[in-house]
Amino acid sequence: MGCSTACSTALRQELRLSNFKLDHPEPTLFLGSEWQGEPFEGVKLWYVVYRWAWAVYHFSWWVVNVVSEGGIQAPIQRKAYHFIYLTNWAYFSIMIMNMVHACIISVSWLRYRRAANLPKRTTLSLKVLWALQNIVFLPALLITAAYWTVIYDPANPVTALNAEVHIINSVYVIIDLWVVASPLRILHFYIPLCFLFVYLVFTLVYWAAGGTTPEGETAIYSIVDWDNLTVTLPFVFCSAALSPLMQVLWPGREVQGQGCVQGSGKMCVCVCVATVCVLQGESFTLFLFRLLTLQVFLILTLCSHTHMILQLMTDVYLTLRDYGVPNRIYRKIRMFKTE
Repeated sequence: MGCSTACSTALRQELRLSNFKLDHPEPTLFLGSEWQGEPFEGVKLWYVVYRWAWAVYHFSWWVVNVVSEGGIQAPIQRKAYHFIYLTNWAYFSIMIMNMVHACIISVSWLRYRRAANLPKRTTLSLKVLWALQNIVFLPALLITAAYWTVIYDPANPVTALNAEVHIINSVYVIIDLWVVASPLRILHFYIPLCFLFVYLVFTLVYWAAGGTTPEGETAIYSIVDWDNLTVTLPFVFCSAALSPLMQVLWPGREVQGQGCVQGSGKMCVCVCVATVCVLQGESFTLFLFRLLTLQVFLILTLCSHTHMILQLMTDVYLTLRDYGVPNRIYRKIRMFKTE
């Protein structure tokens, strides 16, 4: 009963509205490993080496990925297609996150070698790092799952580069989740969701402007085909639903810290949720309903800045209208309806 009470208390604290923000009472968690032990005694040199090893590794593969686009001798116009794929967006994010993380840890190692000098608040650089971690972790696993279940053609051989951006990316995420001490908030689901939303908007604008793949196809991916909304819309809705659910399924340091698990290992938040729901006679569906209610609250909060948002949307619309994008989208929708 003590475990269920601890988990229930931890989850209630985790779902507080203040956790939408990128603030944490223990900023030192971003500067060390889960395996350093407590109390935190400063940034370790081995962790600095660990972070730079991943940074150099991913930067090297990112360069190889860009250079290999269309072949080494391909013109710059052909290599520009590199930036239309979600896989490359996600891998670029991994590379940037690792470079930022390595720089922050290096500076922190020089500045916070002694425990007395550790930061007392979440600085801007740590907030940026936290946001980047949320952007990287979820899309990497979604891309791996979507690629090997829907997009991959068995007739094509699996190259080292293909394996790197569609397999090793997720392997890295899983390893890093078990090494870093950075906390993961359930209510930060909106961060990876915004990343995926920006990409979907990009694909819509790219399609409406007449953009194609190097092979001349209008659909960048078979599951993101704006000429076939019966395929695209379910993918969009699934991505929107998976974002908060995957945040629930992530290993949760916050819940562990409340005494649900002994030792330094991380645990799955979803197990705690299911346990609490069963012991308290509450359905898991009700918990998800509460989580969705919090999403609605976030939307209402954004609506409090309606004037600023409407002005921004108006400016974006006028810019797109100058290029004829809305008319092209309208014609495509009419054609889809008539079919």
